[in-house]
Amino acid sequence: MAYRIENCDWAFEFQCPLGWERLVKTDKNGVRVCDVCLKEVIRCSNDAEIGEHAAMGHCVAISVGESDDEETGEYFLGLILPVDD
Repeated sequence: MAYRIENCDWAFEFQCPLGWERLVKTDKNGVRVCDVCLKEVIRCSNDAEIGEHAAMGHCVAISVGESDDEETGEYFLGLILPVDD
């Protein structure tokens, strides 16, 4: 089952219930690790990054609001359905 975000072109194959702040920080900027599934989650800033990581099957973090700040921003997390070309 896919989960759509209102006013967003992307659909989640799986939407993670955890928050970005709950994920474990890494030494890579914009990358954190989920301590439940042990997957890396990549913070994406634009549609091109989201599409690239979706195509590779990566979990992503997409900013919910105006702030894309890694420390204070709110994010939707999960696995995005790849776009069929």
